[in-house]
Parts: sequence; structure tokens; C-alpha cells
Amino acid sequence: MIHKVKVSNNCKKELQKLDKALSDCLWRNFIQPIQNGLVPPEELQGKYKPSWAANFLGSPMAEAFRKCAEENNLYHYHIGYRFYRTGNDPDYPGDVSEGIAHTRCERYQDTFQHTVIKLCSTHSSPFTIPLANIKDE
Repeated sequence: MIHKVKVSNNCKKELQKLDKALSDCLWRNFIQPIQNGLVPPEELQGKYKPSWAANFLGSPMAEAFRKCAEENNLYHYHIGYRFYRTGNDPDYPGDVSEGIAHTRCERYQDTFQHTVIKLCSTHSSPFTIPLANIKDE
């Protein structure tokens, strides 16, 4: 399986306004290793997790969030912004950080496409997904 990374149009515009250190982490720890075929996504240093697998209370809002994330195949990757620290999720290994890349993943014949749709400098609590950017090309 070939893995490719793209950045959505809205995210490209947002990147110009964000801290360069944040976009550097995205490039160094996510885009470059995958794009160059150096590291399969499951071997990246940061945690790469389906957004619908986040732990929530069973509220109607949380269920709507989960459903939306799963239907749109949304993931999030800890990009190592500022620094990585040891993660403690037994189901999804990898280090955690404040910086998060929200992605939409799509499988084609022999290609798995990771599209970065939003980049955040913090790991928000409660966890959110970028609803406005889900379908952005």
C-alpha cells in the first residue's frame, strides 16, 4: 500500500497564519516520513488515532461527534509541537503532544490518502473535529 499526504486548500491558507514551528513539526514528523515512504503511518513517533475512538461520555453530542468522525474517516495525529511526551493509550501507541493534525483518510486501489484538513497548536478539551473542513479538497 502506498501512502500519500496532501494538505487541503483551507488548511494551506491557515498554515500561513500559524507559528512556523507548528508547520515545521507537521512537515518533519508527519508529511515527510510518509511522503518519502520512510515510515509507514503506524510507525510514526506520534500517536495517530481515529477521531471516533476518543474516549467520551455517552452524551448525544458525543455520539453525533463519533458518528460524524467515523462516517468521514477522520483521524488525528500528534505532530510533536514543542515536544513529545510518552503516551499511555494501550490501543493506539505513540507519543503525544499539544500539536494535532486532523486528517481525512481515504483508501483508493493501491493508495491510502491522508489529507490534512486542520492543524491545531493545542489538543483541545473537550476534543473537537474541524466540521467546516471535513470535505475540503
